[in-house]
Amino acid sequence: MTPWDITAVAAVGKALEQADLGAMPSIHGEVIHITLPPLTQDRRTQLLRLVGKTVEEGRIALRREREEAIEGLKVRERAGEISEDALFRGKEQVEEAVKRANEKLEELRVQKEQELETV
Repeated sequence: MTPWDITAVAAVGKALEQADLGAMPSIHGEVIHITLPPLTQDRRTQLLRLVGKTVEEGRIALRREREEAIEGLKVRERAGEISEDALFRGKEQVEEAVKRANEKLEELRVQKEQELETV
């Protein structure tokens, strides 16, 4: 990798060393080479847990957004801005969007887990 600011090569290399990423940066002129160690089973397990945690955080965020969207529809219905039928259709649309997003999250989780298991 070559930093955008050539004068920062040493600082970037030092930051990569101090980041404790398990990578070994070495500076060759204006280029920083990073050697990544092979993925151990422990690290693989950590990454799989991180994937699961991230997906769960995404699901929680989706539920929160769903609740806010439905509450917004209810407020508009109470204020007379939309009809009861529009409220019902809006709820269905929100639920369908959340369902698609959850399916996509699950698809990405499975894809990432397979990727981690084959590396």
